Amino acid sequence: MLLVVLGHGWLTTFDDPEHGVVSAVVATIYHFHMPLFFAISGYLFWATRVTRDWSFPAVLGEKTLRFLWPFLVFTALAFSMKAFIPGLPGKRMLTNGWSALKVLAYPAQNPLGELWFIASLFTMFLLYPVLVAVRRHRMPLFLLLFASLVVAFAVPFGIDFWCLSYTLYFLPYFLLGALFCKERILSASEGETRPRFAGLPLDGVVVGLGLAVFLCEITKLQAPAFVYFRTALWISFCFSLSGAVARRLPGLFSSFRSWTYQIFLMGIFFQLAVRTFYRKIGIGYGGMLLVDVLLGLYGPVLVAKTVRRTGNRFAASILGL
Repeated sequence: MLLVVLGHGWLTTFDDPEHGVVSAVVATIYHFHMPLFFAISGYLFWATRVTRDWSFPAVLGEKTLRFLWPFLVFTALAFSMKAFIPGLPGKRMLTNGWSALKVLAYPAQNPLGELWFIASLFTMFLLYPVLVAVRRHRMPLFLLLFASLVVAFAVPFGIDFWCLSYTLYFLPYFLLGALFCKERILSASEGETRPRFAGLPLDGVVVGLGLAVFLCEITKLQAPAFVYFRTALWISFCFSLSGAVARRLPGLFSSFRSWTYQIFLMGIFFQLAVRTFYRKIGIGYGGMLLVDVLLGLYGPVLVAKTVRRTGNRFAASILGL
């Protein structure tokens, strides 16, 4: 969650020669922040739904209300603003009836293309019956993960309908997260004194994986198989690092657990506002960067908490609460 906010933290251009350190950090985060998001989603989906034997209609109804409904509302709002506010910054597009249908079928072409992940994640949730069958029949989830990698390599990238190419590309990471949960890869909770990663001492794993990802980054190889391998190392490093940090600071991550989706849903808009403001004034880069990150994290939490306190169910449903 924090890495996604940091990855969206650039204020000028993605590759800014005047702020090379920030650009390098952002470029590195972009290597793995969305795969990490899908891995965490797979981990939590296995922990909170697959292991609890929800019925498929119940899961489908819950995910439709929590994901598709906010997607439709935010899309309609952005489309209406495009239609009625001339010169609004963002993607150029027609605002007729056909375009309205097209942005729903092709979320990446949406005026809020940043919400493409909702379409991909919802599609992955449709695998619920398969994941339940894997658990009930004690089938190796690793085989499903391997099959998803084969499909990701075999199917050509470029299927834009409902972000299917994105879905196929990120599905192995979603299943990797589910595998981490199923096999209890992080085998201790935040409150325990000696958590372990894959049965190994956690602190040693953090150091080893940190060294491994550093070596992968300096090689700068871009072969698809190597990219998946490097990203899997980053995901493992982040899981182990979060466990190590949580051991020393219990409750640090759980305090944000209830608002994770809202940060992903709304954080980008706070950051876009800061980015637009900075481009107008052009001063205070360091301070504005800090404001950008803090608003990206805490702005959505403030909005979500305010809506929840009002008791307005309609507004809460729009924010996936």
